[in-house]
Amino acid sequence: MHIAHKAFAIGLLTGALLGSFGREAAAHGDASWIMENPETRVCCGPQDCGPLRIYDGTAEEISTGEWQVTIPPGTHPLVPRGDTRVFREGERGTYTSQRLEPYVCAYGGQIRCFFAEPMGF
Repeated sequence: MHIAHKAFAIGLLTGALLGSFGREAAAHGDASWIMENPETRVCCGPQDCGPLRIYDGTAEEISTGEWQVTIPPGTHPLVPRGDTRVFREGERGTYTSQRLEPYVCAYGGQIRCFFAEPMGF
């Protein structure tokens, strides 16, 4: 293979690999910060996290540092039957949102992680 052709092929391969990583983060949209954080990336894949409000969900603080999070049936594509779970501060799956609103991640028909609204806002 000619040197120019090898350089072109390597450039195409590099571009394709970098492009696929970029699409994964971009597909996550506003929730990309969850996937980019090594501590929270276990919560999600490219399409399963977002602001709780877009799923008509609720997060009721039932005691200090403890929330009952609900996603109603038919509002989240990965939780078609809906789900209600309790999340406790300091436990795996409960984190602080980097946005000024609560976020959720879902997998396997249930809420997997909850990102509580930052305190003081």
